[in-house]
Amino acid sequence: MRSLIKSLVITLIIIYPFIVFFSLKWFSIRYLSLLILFIFCLRLLVINQVKKNNLIWIILTLLGISLAIVGMLSDSIIFIQLYPIFVSLTLFCVFSFSLFQPYSFITNIAIKINKGPLPNYVVEYTRKVTIVWCIFFAFNAIIASLTILSKSIKLWTLYNGLLSYILIGALISGEWIVRGYVRRNHEQK
Repeated sequence: MRSLIKSLVITLIIIYPFIVFFSLKWFSIRYLSLLILFIFCLRLLVINQVKKNNLIWIILTLLGISLAIVGMLSDSIIFIQLYPIFVSLTLFCVFSFSLFQPYSFITNIAIKINKGPLPNYVVEYTRKVTIVWCIFFAFNAIIASLTILSKSIKLWTLYNGLLSYILIGALISGEWIVRGYVRRNHEQK
C-alpha cells in the first residue's frame, strides 16, 4: 500500500503544473492551495527516513508546503507557481556545492553504482556532467521565472509541465551518448 501511495505522490508531483492549470478552472486559489498542501503532506509521509539523499526531498517538500500555505493565505497563484523555480534553485545549490567537495554529486552517484573507486577519467567526466547540470538548473529557474512574469498560466504550464521535462530527457540522453563516446575513447588507449 505504501509503495502505491508513493507512486501516486510521485506522479502528482510530476504533473504538478497540470494540476494547477486544470484546478484553476474549478477551484479558487485557496482550494487549489489546500489540494497542493494535501499532496505535499502526503509526500512528507512517504519519504522513508531522514538520510542524506532524502534531505533534499524533505526540504523541497517542506518548501512546497510553505508555498501552498502562503498561497492560501494570500490568495495568490504566484506562490503556487514558484515551486518549480525553487526545485531548480535547490538542485542548483546542491549540485554546485558538491563541486567544492572531494567528489561532485554525479561522481558520488557513479561511485555508488560502481560500488567502488572510479578511474580518474570518470571522476573528471562526472565532475563536468555535474557542471552541465548546474547550468541546466540555473537556465531552468530563469525560464520558469519568465513564464511567471509572462502572466500566462498556459505558458507556465507548458514549460514547467512539459518542455522542462523534455529538456531533462534530452540532457540525460545526450549525456548517455557522450558517456559512451568517452568510455570508448579511454578503452582504446
